[in-house]
Amino acid sequence: MEGEPRAEDLIQDGIRAAQEGDRERAKALLSKAVLAAPNSEDAWWWLGQSVDDPQQRAYCFQRVLAINPRHEGAKAQLADPTPTPPFIGDVAPIEEPDRPSAQPDADVWGKPETKSTRRSSAQQVVIILLVLALLCLVIAGGTYIFLDSTDYFGAQPLAATEAAPQKPTATDFVIVGTQVLPPTWTPTPSLTPLATRTPTRIPPEELSPTPTIQPPTPAATPASGSAIAVDLASGTGPFSLGPDEMIVYRFTSEFPMELQTVVVLTEHIIGVNQAASPQLVIYLWNLETEDWDARVPSWGNNTILTPNNYVTLDGTSLTAVWNWSDSGVDILEFGFTIGGQLADGTNLFYGLSEPEPRFLLSPTPVPTMPFDDA
Repeated sequence: MEGEPRAEDLIQDGIRAAQEGDRERAKALLSKAVLAAPNSEDAWWWLGQSVDDPQQRAYCFQRVLAINPRHEGAKAQLADPTPTPPFIGDVAPIEEPDRPSAQPDADVWGKPETKSTRRSSAQQVVIILLVLALLCLVIAGGTYIFLDSTDYFGAQPLAATEAAPQKPTATDFVIVGTQVLPPTWTPTPSLTPLATRTPTRIPPEELSPTPTIQPPTPAATPASGSAIAVDLASGTGPFSLGPDEMIVYRFTSEFPMELQTVVVLTEHIIGVNQAASPQLVIYLWNLETEDWDARVPSWGNNTILTPNNYVTLDGTSLTAVWNWSDSGVDILEFGFTIGGQLADGTNLFYGLSEPEPRFLLSPTPVPTMPFDDA
């Protein structure tokens, strides 16, 4: 869709948020990034650094090693059964281990490097250096012939009265932050180095909070008995809600699945008129607390934190949409996308943005976990 951030922008913004200590924002951005670019090593590495759940961290680092088997940082994180995430606060940003240089596909997936391969690589380096040296000699010889033909070497030297240019001194370089700018030297006067400005960090408690619209308390909580069954890959399709009207959906998968863990849960909601913020409340049934969790959404994609709390092991989730405004609202599409790992180790992305599940093996169907009203 037009207006949505590119995968690279999500990755860079997520990494920047992690380095600044904003782990919640980093998780939200990087969760979207791994959906948009599931083969991004950076996105999975930094998402693993930003989540707290051990299973989610392990899964992220396993994805890093699936993309780059030589990633030492991911190996170190998986080797420790109780890893402690590095501090991402004010002291220093997390340093990602150096990546190996580009290798053929066989080397990427762990094929050991042979002596003949190393010998061939060394020979290639020597040949390249010899070619570069020969090219430099050809260029130098051509330059000399050209200058000699223009009588460049017979030109008269500078007059004794003409002052030779002076060499710039250390004071002729302007230091700004951590960059050394090129010299702009003149005989007089000398440039004065600029003082380095230290940025002032504003404590979180001094930041002005962003005002949000607070919906009223509903007259009744959603009733799971009236839930409408919807397939994750299809979504709800268009529907309308009148003032103070609520609708309950049960999202399931038409394919039987047995999830081991859920890493990503993204909510998609598209309205007919998206000029104004939606006056809606989305309810999700929390499997841990056995109660409804309410949240105010925004149009488009919304990342749900702690997705394991809302999706059963067979991929079922219970949700409700409440229109608390005094006017009706028309919705074009509402649904979810889940990303996780099956019990047999297969990676799965299924929902509106991934219409087909990626099964390597056929999992055994699991009965849906029942939902009870609060």
